[in-house]
Amino acid sequence: MDLQSEKVAQRGKIVGMKEAGLSADEIAAELGLHRATVYRWLRRWEEDGELRDRPRYAEQNIYQEPGSGHVTCNVWGWIGLNGVGEVTQIQGKFNADQYLEILEEVVLPSVRCYAIPYPENIVFMQDNCPVHTARVVRRWFEEQPQLELLPWPSNSPDLNPIENVWANITNVWEPTQERSLQQLMRHMETKWEVLRRKPQLIYNMVASVPDRLQSVVNNNGDWTRF
Repeated sequence: MDLQSEKVAQRGKIVGMKEAGLSADEIAAELGLHRATVYRWLRRWEEDGELRDRPRYAEQNIYQEPGSGHVTCNVWGWIGLNGVGEVTQIQGKFNADQYLEILEEVVLPSVRCYAIPYPENIVFMQDNCPVHTARVVRRWFEEQPQLELLPWPSNSPDLNPIENVWANITNVWEPTQERSLQQLMRHMETKWEVLRRKPQLIYNMVASVPDRLQSVVNNNGDWTRF
């Protein structure tokens, strides 16, 4: 059974257990899922009777910036000492519900694939954007004993090595050639895979975190060269 079929089978269990009279909390406990995931798929089932992931470029999943003629492409990805992990497109306006889906269905499974040997504890770094600090997201991290959420100071993008990854990708973007959402996504995915073949570069970025922290201390909290 492929990954998509496994996901649909599990979501079918959610619907079946709900129809059998179990509450969302009972379903979450039985299947080892977060309540937000149970609520999300029950709502999807009620709205359109569908349990499969929507196609990436389906019309309802495409957001285009009106007025200026520019097209935006929002993505979320992770990196670690072993290199880049997975990257996924953010559909529409990013919210806590979407983030929980990414954490459960992209981050945790892909960390198990790419982090070899699999670490007993994972130090997780994220900034203080409202989606990351939403109550339901904080609660989710509290329920993940293998994840240690790193406290994060405000206005500190220079401490986060993934910002250097995004810069690496956007610096080779050709705005005159790549002007549609599909072209932007292809560019991003292609460059992400190029970086996958450069694990030492990503290792150096992640391993630079202690130096980044020391630079902030040396500069009395001001901006650093990173």
